[in-house]
Amino acid sequence: MNTCRLAPILMAVLAGPVTGFSHRAVAQPATQPTSEVSTAAAWAQPAPNWTDLLKRLGSPDLAVREQAQQDLHQVSPKYLPAAKHFADQATDAEVRARLQNRLAEMADELAIDPPPITLDIKNATLRVTAAALSKALGVPLEVWPPGADDSFFANRFTFKGTDQAFWDVFAALNRQHALQLQGSRLMEHGEYQRMMARSGPFAIFPTRITRSATIMFQQTPDKQAQPEQITLTCDILVDPRLKMLRDDARVEFTEVTDDAGNALLKSGAGRGGDGRPYMPDFTWQHSVSLNIPHKMGKKIAVAKGLIHCQVKLAEAAVEVSNFESKFHDPITVGDQTLTFTDFEVKHETISFTCSASEGPPLELLFTDAKNASFKESVSGSLESSFGGEYVAPVTLRIAVPTKAKAIAVPFELKNLPLP
Repeated sequence: MNTCRLAPILMAVLAGPVTGFSHRAVAQPATQPTSEVSTAAAWAQPAPNWTDLLKRLGSPDLAVREQAQQDLHQVSPKYLPAAKHFADQATDAEVRARLQNRLAEMADELAIDPPPITLDIKNATLRVTAAALSKALGVPLEVWPPGADDSFFANRFTFKGTDQAFWDVFAALNRQHALQLQGSRLMEHGEYQRMMARSGPFAIFPTRITRSATIMFQQTPDKQAQPEQITLTCDILVDPRLKMLRDDARVEFTEVTDDAGNALLKSGAGRGGDGRPYMPDFTWQHSVSLNIPHKMGKKIAVAKGLIHCQVKLAEAAVEVSNFESKFHDPITVGDQTLTFTDFEVKHETISFTCSASEGPPLELLFTDAKNASFKESVSGSLESSFGGEYVAPVTLRIAVPTKAKAIAVPFELKNLPLP
């Protein structure tokens, strides 16, 4: 990994295996993070002296070549086009191989930790803002609700920045008017997301700390009063460019300490079963139960955790246009077959029933005539229905991952008031 791009401690937890799907990739053991990812730092890195670097890569002295290889390893993914140019032009087989290996590493780094963006908008509606973000990100963002014209959106956004981390741009826009991002859907939101921790492709929003006491009237008098409970809840949002496999994602808290020095994390509580994405657009919520010590502090001084997931690095894909007239035909993607027994676009709703042969989950992307889209994932059988003013014809894209990398991204929350 590029040490300018990823903090050193993060490099340790990102060193998960790159795998195909004949065997399931396993996330790496938890490592205590000390700093966050900073993609902007990598983009500020100056270009290498390619003439000198290429000369040393082809040196007859092995020690010189190995040092040059280490220097090549530090080159920011920002310079991937230049590295590809020199790889294509290289006549020395070893130099070409070294450059091609670094190109593959750069591509993986960009897949795991998408690059910063440049955005310049002034008095822009939500629709114009979404279009500008889509161009900057290189992936489409959909304004919600679909079909609404600019008169529906009263707020205006202004931003100008070069090579800024995506979540920093989002935070700046959100401070102007409350926004919500659910996967590829950008919408105005009733509440500002004021507190945010950013770590690489993830934004962690602490939403609430709840402290409750319960009386169970149907219990015997000595058992009616239940122990007090305190819960920390966070929303986790994902950079729209991250090709994360939902079924392998989870959140783990590793440390929660208050300002009185109390360790609040219950044994085994950090890896609760509620930490997986609950929506197909990779927005999810995670709650963790905390201890209530005899003398609790006034705030959580620090809460640390890890986001475990697998990132798709390569895929096999098939796209079918006018799907409503072709859904009866089985579709083969890689080594798997997807069969639909029903598909209908009616009353602005898409409804379908399908089943997939054994294998990793298939990712479905439905896009209608107005370019409105939604995602679904199928493993085994699935019956689903999505409303949202969808109109035919519909294009279906089916993809299956063929290569993935397990990562564990650290995050840290600070100074959260306690009830």
